[in-house]
Amino acid sequence: MKKIIQFIVNMVKRYLSLANRLLSSVDSFVDKVLSGIFCFLALINQFFKPLLSAVRKLCRLCLILVIVILPLSLLTVIASKYYQGSDRDEDRGAIGVSSQSMGESYTKPVYIDQGWEESDSLWFYNTTQGSNLLPYDFFIELEQIDSTEKFIAPENIDSLRYLPQKATVFNPDALPVGFVKDTYKSRDYVGLTCAACHTGQI
Repeated sequence: MKKIIQFIVNMVKRYLSLANRLLSSVDSFVDKVLSGIFCFLALINQFFKPLLSAVRKLCRLCLILVIVILPLSLLTVIASKYYQGSDRDEDRGAIGVSSQSMGESYTKPVYIDQGWEESDSLWFYNTTQGSNLLPYDFFIELEQIDSTEKFIAPENIDSLRYLPQKATVFNPDALPVGFVKDTYKSRDYVGLTCAACHTGQI
């Protein structure tokens, strides 16, 4: 991690040094071009001096904005990709269920090769899509009918034909596949994503 941070710091330093040289070159180029144009207007040169200064400042401001926004956008993309790949549970959060309501039996689900890494699956399972169905705390504490067992207990989730999960980085409360936490107006909710219905188990 230190090497990655040092690499990024070095790249930023090189980028800033290059940007400074580029700014100087652009200033010189703009001066030469505009000076050449305004030489033809020598009779009214005094009128165009303020305009020359304004154009130079505008060009410099535009270049500074590009130099600032471009690396920030790049860093945002890098940070997003790093975060997206940070949950790499080798089982993709999948767990076996001891008592199946449909008479099935398995101890550990096996994933077929579809070209997805563990982090890809977990990102799809646990990324909110803006669905806010119930207050989150209410859902977590919700109990089954005539029982003190939690509604999100693996056996109950399996009986409803959703896929139970264990706790992972993106899913610390072990919500089923496609059940996700979302925050709206400073309140937490639970909602469903495409993964809830479009992730199957055979």
